[in-house]
Amino acid sequence: MRFIPNVNFMKKHLLSLITLVVITVGCNKESNEPVSILIGNWELVETFVSWPPLYPDNPELDSDYKVTYRFDTDGTFTKTETSDGFSTLPVQALGRYEIGNSTQSDFLLEVVLTFDSNPELAANCDFGMENLYISNEKLLVNTSWSACDGPGFIFRKI
Repeated sequence: MRFIPNVNFMKKHLLSLITLVVITVGCNKESNEPVSILIGNWELVETFVSWPPLYPDNPELDSDYKVTYRFDTDGTFTKTETSDGFSTLPVQALGRYEIGNSTQSDFLLEVVLTFDSNPELAANCDFGMENLYISNEKLLVNTSWSACDGPGFIFRKI
């Protein structure tokens, strides 16, 4: 007795296997995309006011004031300020970040920072945390101080 392979059976299972591989690879790529947008160095490029009717002109950046973020693939970040208005020594804060989808239509992603050192560097009404957003234009936006009438900050990836 000779074995004759069932061609229809093989085609059906081969097609299912190919579909499963394509779906798996596609899902893995998507789940890493938000993190890849964030990973790297970002520099402060603009400030804005949260109450334009009271302050029609956006404050200009002091040329000595520099703020950068570095986001690493292991879920940690470093925030560096090179001037706080009183000294020109670099000050760093270290911490962890979580990234997720934003519920606001102007933003793609929300990034929540938890400061493990120097929590006073958090640009927020409360110490120790910041909420950042990745805009549709791929800019990093910090509106954390806006809740207490403070400025907002816009960063560009470098």
